[in-house]
Amino acid sequence: MSEANENIIEELVRALQAEKYAKEFFEWAKSISTNDGTKEIFSFFAQEEESHIRLINKQLAKKAGEEWKIEDLRPEKFPGLDIPSKEELMEKDISEKEAIDIAIKIEESAIKFYKELLSLSVDEEDKKFYSDFITFEQGHYDQFKKKYEEMS
Repeated sequence: MSEANENIIEELVRALQAEKYAKEFFEWAKSISTNDGTKEIFSFFAQEEESHIRLINKQLAKKAGEEWKIEDLRPEKFPGLDIPSKEELMEKDISEKEAIDIAIKIEESAIKFYKELLSLSVDEEDKKFYSDFITFEQGHYDQFKKKYEEMS
């Protein structure tokens, strides 16, 4: 296996971990929300992250020859995401608006992460894959931002 392919595999595993972190955060945020609209948005995006995990795992299978056991992966924040750990957040009494703000930060870091991977890609299939993910994450960001502004 080439070094470039090994690097791609490593970054895809990192993406799996980060998407798993986002999914678990959204599930937790849904559980602390009291507003039905806020619960709905967190529920929807937890499902979206699950879809992302499946897509990344399929891409990983193409590159590594096998899918990864998601349950064995530890959730990790996207690189550069400066928020408290999931455990610290769960111990805090945060508002729904604060949870939406954290979701915005998660999506911002996801966009940055996938843009970086796109800039490093030479394979057209990889470029399309990362471009699609940038589009997905930008859509998430826009919807969370809109929800945040509605709460202001």
